[in-house]
Amino acid sequence: MKIKKAGRWLTLLAAVWLAGCSNSSVVSAPVQPEVVTQPERGTQPESVPETALAPVKLVSIPETDCDIRRWYNYQVVALPVINQRWIEAGFSLEERARRAFDIRHRARVNARYMMADGVEKLRQRDLEKYGNPDGPTFDYLVHKSRTKGMTYQQAWKNIITTSARTNNGYNAKCVKINRQ
Repeated sequence: MKIKKAGRWLTLLAAVWLAGCSNSSVVSAPVQPEVVTQPERGTQPESVPETALAPVKLVSIPETDCDIRRWYNYQVVALPVINQRWIEAGFSLEERARRAFDIRHRARVNARYMMADGVEKLRQRDLEKYGNPDGPTFDYLVHKSRTKGMTYQQAWKNIITTSARTNNGYNAKCVKINRQ
């Protein structure tokens, strides 16, 4: 139960961060920079606790392909919540589809940038499949949906829905690796 609650909070936090927060009471006042002066000649500077000098690791950088996969999944998991915020803000269906596509596409490109191996193989596969080494374009996805008989509105809704989904096969490989 704790994991489900934590997951919901992470989703909500990610959605607020990605969509922007319109409630100004939530935004804290800017932090004023601390003025640091040099000690006068002949005096010793105040001692600084050693723990204050230690680097703080707030967010870890993905190191393995499975870490990168997890990072990628977190980039798109909040899209349904973000889409709801866009609806409330009055964005058109097409604009929401373009924005959802853009978040997903950037996550894809950035994940590949972080990967150590196999990127060229993926880019070649995408070039053959989509005609683009970085995966399908927005126009490609709309055209694909239209050839299946969808209206533009249905195609845009489909792009929003599928932008929040990731490949279960790739995800399962990382789950299997983590269990070993």
